[in-house]
Amino acid sequence: MNTRVSKRYAQTLFSAFALSVLSITASAQEGHDQDKLYVLSSIKPVHSLVAMVTGDLANSEIIVKGAASPHTYALAPAQARDIQRADAIFWVGEDLEAFLEKPLATIGARATLIELMETPGLQKMKFREGGAFEKHDDHDDDDHDDDHDDDHGHDDDHDKHDDHDEDHDDDHGNHDDHDGFDPHIWLSPDNAKRILAYIASALGDLDPDNKAAYIANATAAMQDIDQLTDAITDNLSPIKNGGFLLFHDSFQYFEHAFGLAASGAISIHPEVAPGARRIAEIRRLLRKRNVRCVFTEPQFDAKMVDVILQGTGKRAVEIDPLGAALPQGDTLYFELMQAMSTSFRKCLG
Repeated sequence: MNTRVSKRYAQTLFSAFALSVLSITASAQEGHDQDKLYVLSSIKPVHSLVAMVTGDLANSEIIVKGAASPHTYALAPAQARDIQRADAIFWVGEDLEAFLEKPLATIGARATLIELMETPGLQKMKFREGGAFEKHDDHDDDDHDDDHDDDHGHDDDHDKHDDHDEDHDDDHGNHDDHDGFDPHIWLSPDNAKRILAYIASALGDLDPDNKAAYIANATAAMQDIDQLTDAITDNLSPIKNGGFLLFHDSFQYFEHAFGLAASGAISIHPEVAPGARRIAEIRRLLRKRNVRCVFTEPQFDAKMVDVILQGTGKRAVEIDPLGAALPQGDTLYFELMQAMSTSFRKCLG
């Protein structure tokens, strides 16, 4: 055989072998442990709750990583492949992760889809209306909605109603679900415990051999959340009468759990700039002595907040309901809630 041909033949064989090895290695890495469930979670807080239940019994991964926001997220090809091969996918629902709705219905069709907004016994709260929030004694969803209907009947609230109409018209195409339920359900410790039970039930159905372990893990995590709740309650009890404004209405579950009450929100939806009337209303609120700060979120540009705060003497404080700067994992939920408690102390203390 010609030496040059022989070398070329050997190189070809080596290249084919190398590609084969790389392919097998990549396949093994993508498949993780083939004997375990492959579980996907949409966002960091959901992944943390799922990880508390799975422990090392399943391969648990996340879709929206780092500091990205589910409001603006675009699915990458690699993540589409993850969705395609997942056994179970946990998400809050289309009100929060709208980008997942179509992929889950198509390429995620083989997976068991668990929408956490459908958790049995979940407390769901409706979005509050207007730049300024009215204080209510009862935050339950039905009473909350009825109170707004009553408030809009008063003549002295006419300007606020017009303001809402203007902002809602500007925002209608981007946030048709404004009249629906706030999807930031994990910010209520009681909801988090119900979600843990729902996760354990779903995984137990898919993996009966480990059902008892999933339930035990969820029960232990619930006890840890009870301890967390007590610690946050003690931390916030001295400051719960202070006023604050939000960048957008996403914290009412936390407020309700710990006796806090926002005075209003700058934006109906984080991706839509508020109208002139709404900004004027927010600036009126900032003149009130009890309003101490405006909360910003790391997922969104704070320039609008800076403009609104000019000349008011009030400050901006960052708060994060998603855990952007926190490492993903089973402890993230606890760190996230503790960080939020610290942010409220910084604002109101």
